[in-house]
Amino acid sequence: MRTILRGGLAGLLAALMTSLLWFVDYGPGNSLHTVARWLMLDSKDAGRQVGFLLLLLLGGLIGLLFGLVIRAWRPTLGGFLGGGIVMGAIGWLVLVLLFGTLVFHGALGFGDMLYTSVPWFVYGLVLGSLTFQLNLRQHLA
Repeated sequence: MRTILRGGLAGLLAALMTSLLWFVDYGPGNSLHTVARWLMLDSKDAGRQVGFLLLLLLGGLIGLLFGLVIRAWRPTLGGFLGGGIVMGAIGWLVLVLLFGTLVFHGALGFGDMLYTSVPWFVYGLVLGSLTFQLNLRQHLA
């Protein structure tokens, strides 16, 4: 249970770091409208805040799933980073590709694919690294 909670905490922290990447790109949070648009929750006035909260919520949920998956793993950095990248790719596939394009009929060109996939892979790397650090600290204590 503690591993799952540590994964959730790492997911929240990784989502916070990733949302900061979305925030500083092209003005003060204008890119967060893209995140809200994936789930059809974008609005002119509150799109940035909704996108920020969505990233935190979805990052925490993906982190909990990652903590559930890695319960039986021995803490090796390569395994956690690889698993984090896989979770980032799954998050991108489900949220951007499945919901953003197939369900809500958004357009996703090659540039948009790169623009949305890179932050998710960064999220996965940060998720794996933070989960490794939290689990390693627990094993050393």
